[in-house]
Amino acid sequence: MEPDHEQPRDDTMQDPQNAQMLKELHDFFMRPPHEGQPSRATQIDTLLVGVNTGRVIFKSMIFLTGVLIVVAQAWEHVRVFLHR
Repeated sequence: MEPDHEQPRDDTMQDPQNAQMLKELHDFFMRPPHEGQPSRATQIDTLLVGVNTGRVIFKSMIFLTGVLIVVAQAWEHVRVFLHR
């Protein structure tokens, strides 16, 4: 049984203007701006990895601070209980 809808055609590469735009966009991101430098895509990827790493470290610090507060409060209750 055939589906009721047709698959959309990909006419992107058939239009010379679109093909040229895609080639320029690809060149902008994938070719390095100067010889010996990484491409813009690599630079963006490195930046996003750094942002993600910082976010994970920040969340870990918040979590560990919470754990430290809970342990300190539990210790305070144990200390008061033992000195009765």
